[in-house]
Amino acid sequence: MRLPAPPLWSAIQYLDAVQEDVNCRDDHELEGWEACGFVVPEYRLHEQQDFLPQTHLLQLPQDARAAINALVRANPKLSRARRLSPREVFDGFSADFTRLPAHALPILIGMEHAEERRVAKDGEFHFGDQDLGPGEHHYRGAVVNAQGGSSMLPAGEKFATFVSTLDPHRMHLCDAQGRYVGYVERINLPSRADPHAYARAAGRTLAAQRELLAPVLRAAAGVIARVKKDAEHNNAVLAAARGEHRQAPAPKISDEARKRNEQIALRRLQNRENS
Repeated sequence: MRLPAPPLWSAIQYLDAVQEDVNCRDDHELEGWEACGFVVPEYRLHEQQDFLPQTHLLQLPQDARAAINALVRANPKLSRARRLSPREVFDGFSADFTRLPAHALPILIGMEHAEERRVAKDGEFHFGDQDLGPGEHHYRGAVVNAQGGSSMLPAGEKFATFVSTLDPHRMHLCDAQGRYVGYVERINLPSRADPHAYARAAGRTLAAQRELLAPVLRAAAGVIARVKKDAEHNNAVLAAARGEHRQAPAPKISDEARKRNEQIALRRLQNRENS
């Protein structure tokens, strides 16, 4: 690129057009194209003419089809089996495609292309990768396995990771033996100038920390209960030593005062009914 570089949106439109040109090529050697039937037979009447699909012959009279077939059989340069472009295949056969599961990714890419990364002490991934972009990249420590279940990854654990610029929102993980563990989602750090986004991010961080601490709290439940019981016992002993166990007696209301209060309440009720 020579400076001045084009504006961002102009560059995006240009690169999208280049990618579409690549998708529309038919001079490729993509593997398995013939086995899948992604070819179309074509013909032409002379070597300087553009090829036409042989399905056009079905629209001609029978005599004309017979003459063209004889001409094409006599000259091998007048017929060919053209490979469909990726765009033609996607537009024509996408309804029959089967999306590969995420756990097939390490098999397709190969473990030799994985990057070993470690879960940080805060239970998340933090690393730099210029292919993904400048600065540090952050991914959650909650992994989603092939069955859709979620669990927290232990801090300090190492994984073979796969992350692509085509889908940077997810990073796929495998263990040392190449077995698929699941994927983790990207964390987009908000600006402090956006208080709502910053509050949501802080809430997600606190929730992740609580989930990380949950096993520790469950394991320490007995210890916490014993410490609480000991503290209550000690507080009671100290209160008794200071005489705080002596509670002031509840005030007693005389019969005369009780009757007077009942009469006042009765008169107020009668006055409310009369009004």
